Amino acid sequence: MRKVQKLAIFAHPEKSDAVKMSRSVCCWCRQMNIEVLSENEMEEMDVVLTFGGDGFFVDIANLVADKGLKIPIAGVNFGTLGYLNRIEPDELGRRMEDLLNGNYGVSERNRLQIKSKNIFGPPVYAHALNDIYFERTTVKTVRYKVSIAGAPYIARRADGGLVATRTGSTAYNRTLGGPILIKEKNFVFKVMGPTEVDDRNAWIISENDSVIFSSFTGSAPRLVCDDKEIMILSAGDTIEIGKSKIPTRFIEFSDVDW
Repeated sequence: MRKVQKLAIFAHPEKSDAVKMSRSVCCWCRQMNIEVLSENEMEEMDVVLTFGGDGFFVDIANLVADKGLKIPIAGVNFGTLGYLNRIEPDELGRRMEDLLNGNYGVSERNRLQIKSKNIFGPPVYAHALNDIYFERTTVKTVRYKVSIAGAPYIARRADGGLVATRTGSTAYNRTLGGPILIKEKNFVFKVMGPTEVDDRNAWIISENDSVIFSSFTGSAPRLVCDDKEIMILSAGDTIEIGKSKIPTRFIEFSDVDW
């Protein structure tokens, strides 16, 4: 890959160690004649580097992709699990040398896009790298209908429903007992807290297909996109979730497996 000459650095403001290390990297970059650019100069960047946990990585990855930019991103792990942050703090020096010398690869990760038709407001459009889900807001379960890949609607009564990418299949979906995806071109739909244990509660979906949810009754569910609440759904609302046209690009190192 191309040698990195310009990069942007984002550090989680509430993680003091991450902020401290990011400042040290900024100084190192200037010594190596690498430009450190601001968010307003994103179009000129070669790579983006984050310092924080996986959630912070997702936020910055969405920030970049939502601008329509295909800039690859890597994260330095200051969180707990580090599924997305491939760089540990104690190996940062070696990874910076890899970036400087072009010793890295780039892979594309699918994101989700949601389109909603709302009876009490304008349509909502949003994107997610990990997952989009809706969940109950009271003790009552949610009744809803779902159509997968254009198939006839089926009814479900549960705590909610979740659609995740391959990247997000190791996040909330995994906590719910959903399958971990191997193929990048698939999504997973997982029923959250199904009331009928005999019913099927997980589907693997092709990237060319979408999932449509409608007829929400019972508890008014909240709609969440990568841990950000978007809206409260009403009975007459319809949401469609499918592949986003704008992927995220991950920096890959040859000796680190996903």
